Amino acid sequence: MPRYLPGELTDRIISLVLGSTDGSDYNGYQALLSCALVCQAWLPASRSALSDCIRIDCRAAYDSFVQSVLPSEQWLPYLQSTRVLWIDQSSYELRSNIRDSESCHGRIVSSMTPQVTSRT
Repeated sequence: MPRYLPGELTDRIISLVLGSTDGSDYNGYQALLSCALVCQAWLPASRSALSDCIRIDCRAAYDSFVQSVLPSEQWLPYLQSTRVLWIDQSSYELRSNIRDSESCHGRIVSSMTPQVTSRT
């Protein structure tokens, strides 16, 4: 009996962890973050699932995304397969931050995520 689960099986399990495809499943999101920390073999499938739908709902998340994720060479393949980029601009703090840098960061996000089908 093998000591490890086959990669195809763990990849499939990880892909099913996030119950919702619109980024609204907070528990699933936290579970995916935990999956990414289990072992090196689980990291690519976890990143892929996390980047399928990117939800930004506070200034800290926006700043982190723009400063750390967008310029990262490691994240580039995952960002190119992102289907939904959801930015909740309902908070005044986030709305003003995005407005101040919208033209610059909007072009960056658009160029790095060509498959995004929905932006809010």
